[in-house]
Amino acid sequence: TDDQRIQFAIRVALSREAKPIEVRYIETLLAKREAELAKEPKAADALLSEAKGVSIAEGQSSRLAKWFTLANILLNLDEAITKG
Repeated sequence: TDDQRIQFAIRVALSREAKPIEVRYIETLLAKREAELAKEPKAADALLSEAKGVSIAEGQSSRLAKWFTLANILLNLDEAITKG
């Protein structure tokens, strides 16, 4: 589920469990991003165009772009950059 993916992403990127408020915020953010990508499917293709050696199944670019967005956000947090 999206909730499990969010929990996993935070655990991997930040080396801690996600707070419930963070999960709710990210779920909202991902829903908005998914709506944006549905309106402009070419935006997802452009975002993923630099993915070298990654096989993207037909019709999956918007889904992957949504999660790429989350990874980008998490990995650019000060908490991720200075965690250890």
